Amino acid sequence: MQTITMDPQLRKEFFSDKENSRGIPVYPLLLAVSGHRHIEPKSLEIVRKNTAEFLLETGSFWYHKQTSDQKEISPASILVLCGMAAGADQLVAEEVLRLKKEKPELSYKLTAALPMPKKIYEKDFSEGAERLQFLQLLDEADYTIEIPLTNEGQAWLDTHPGESLPSKHRMPQYEKLGQYLAANSLYLLALWDGMEIERIKMDSTGKKTGEIFTNDPIKPDSRGGTADVVRMKMEADLSDNAMPAALAGFPKLMEFSADLPVGSVFHIATPRVKKGFVQLAKDLTPGEFKIYEPYKNLSKQDSDSLSERNRANQNP
Repeated sequence: MQTITMDPQLRKEFFSDKENSRGIPVYPLLLAVSGHRHIEPKSLEIVRKNTAEFLLETGSFWYHKQTSDQKEISPASILVLCGMAAGADQLVAEEVLRLKKEKPELSYKLTAALPMPKKIYEKDFSEGAERLQFLQLLDEADYTIEIPLTNEGQAWLDTHPGESLPSKHRMPQYEKLGQYLAANSLYLLALWDGMEIERIKMDSTGKKTGEIFTNDPIKPDSRGGTADVVRMKMEADLSDNAMPAALAGFPKLMEFSADLPVGSVFHIATPRVKKGFVQLAKDLTPGEFKIYEPYKNLSKQDSDSLSERNRANQNP
């Protein structure tokens, strides 16, 4: 993954020298979100239910982790970084906002991390109810971060005033957002169908190799998608104290990472509709919950299992 320094805004807003009564630095839990836009309608209820349960349980764990020994007046926040796209992103955003109202003690904060400036991004949403939903959620977010346009994208806009940014300049923005989410979070919540990222390289028989994370070139239209963001998080370069490289300047996040390595992916199996067909990895059921630790920490047995699972998905 491309090396990215932590966003200065996050550094300024959420990290300080403040300590709690046990002398432990009070830092937020940074949870990024990635997921599919087109969730299978009949699976939407179970995916939402399990997402809500995950957020509630995570928030409760985080709260009690900080208040178990000493009563803390203000526990550190759980900061959710969300791209706000239609589908999974907005589902998670809605559940975070609901928890903020119903369980304010859990200290959830929603940060809208947009892949491009708002005025350009909102054109991703159809006029009418879809765009209004995006704008309403954006208005309710605690913070908004916009990923700057690439030089090429900005140059195109400068020479085509008033026109919509074309796909060839929008796609790199989604990849930049994925890199941002992977670099600026401790964990990733993925509402994902479990299918590996599409790659260009084929094996000698003309079939895909089936490896879940390899160095084969990634198809351009797959970059920045959910599977790619999972790959970025799993392949992230971790420092010796189990912190993502972008957060290496900060002390280890309490004891939280002792039980679950920072960089882990929380996976809620989410069937998606793609080109008219429902897609979900063979060994998953809708709403199923799994945890993947960083790829570099996987045992050979785990690694072989992941590869075997994806070979099965490739060859129905």
